[in-house]
Amino acid sequence: MDWPKRSAVAGLPDDLLVEILSRVPVKDLHRSKCVARGWYHLITDPHHREKFPQTLLGFFYGEGRLPRDDYPDEDDSDEDEYDEYDGKWPRQCQEFGGFVELSRYTLPAAVDHSFFFLEELHGIDNLRLLRSCNGLLLFEHGFNSDTLGYIECNPATEQWMAVPSHWTPAYPHDYIRHAYLVFDPAVSSHFHIVMFWEEDKEGGMVTVHAYSSKAGVWTHSETDWTKEEKQRKLEEWRCQIRYKSRLQEPSAFVNGTLFLLMGGYQILEVDVEGKTRRIIPALFRMSGGGACCHVVLIGQSQGQLYCISDDAHGGSHGVSIWVIEDFDTQELVLKHSVSWLQLFGQKSFLGYEVVAIHPDCNMFFYCALLEPATDII
Repeated sequence: MDWPKRSAVAGLPDDLLVEILSRVPVKDLHRSKCVARGWYHLITDPHHREKFPQTLLGFFYGEGRLPRDDYPDEDDSDEDEYDEYDGKWPRQCQEFGGFVELSRYTLPAAVDHSFFFLEELHGIDNLRLLRSCNGLLLFEHGFNSDTLGYIECNPATEQWMAVPSHWTPAYPHDYIRHAYLVFDPAVSSHFHIVMFWEEDKEGGMVTVHAYSSKAGVWTHSETDWTKEEKQRKLEEWRCQIRYKSRLQEPSAFVNGTLFLLMGGYQILEVDVEGKTRRIIPALFRMSGGGACCHVVLIGQSQGQLYCISDDAHGGSHGVSIWVIEDFDTQELVLKHSVSWLQLFGQKSFLGYEVVAIHPDCNMFFYCALLEPATDII
């Protein structure tokens, strides 16, 4: 005897439930699979998958429009190729980045991975992908300009916003800039950019620039902070930069707070104005003694701040994963260690770079720098 197919919700047709679930945010949709067995089968049904909001599982990448080797030489006699587009790069080379997909499902191309919807923007000949945060991307103009700054965009909706330049001719060119995008859709539709200008010399100083899309203006630590704010003990690190205290590119946005890696041995917690909230020591010594290892990457996963440390001195532990479970104690708890032998099949291997921590599960990714290509693992 054939039993009639039951609806996932009593008294509610499946078609209507699918229509309702198609309007639910992606994370809530995945959580809904745990409500009941009927919900699980309905949401995972291949016939319904395309109707539900999709997430991209993979990596955006990009370093500008042309590889360095492809820039035209000064002695290049074939200049017509560039004059045709008013001095811009050839159209076939105008790419803002790419996307490496990791999903096992082939989904509709809902996102333009090449960002051609930015093609008509003014002054984008040297635009490069810089940062991402909770679904938003930040592009930077490659040359200092008093008018061109950044482009923030949502690749899913193709909506974008131009951010005015923070640059001023009063600043010399021997500064290193570190810009970080901050966006929490659960709190506000507005985003922030926190930027640190690091003087590129021993004993130099770091100044802070911050932008709010709500206010539409930049603030500066040297002109907009009070004397008391600038002289706080937590800000002393900005006044005497040393080689071991330089800011590094890995960052993490966890529970409304931005975390930055400094020198591989300290983690800065800063707010959206760039003001330091706390400094967390991040120096580890593996069991059995030996040299200390340093943090190579920080990231958000499952609502917590994770750190990945690397035994750069060739010890028996290749990579270790730590988590800060309690910010009051600032204690980093060791979760897992994996050896070079387990990862690469040999006791010593330095040809890799850790690139990301999965935001929703116990997984991290690294690039194996193997010739002739770079693989994401």
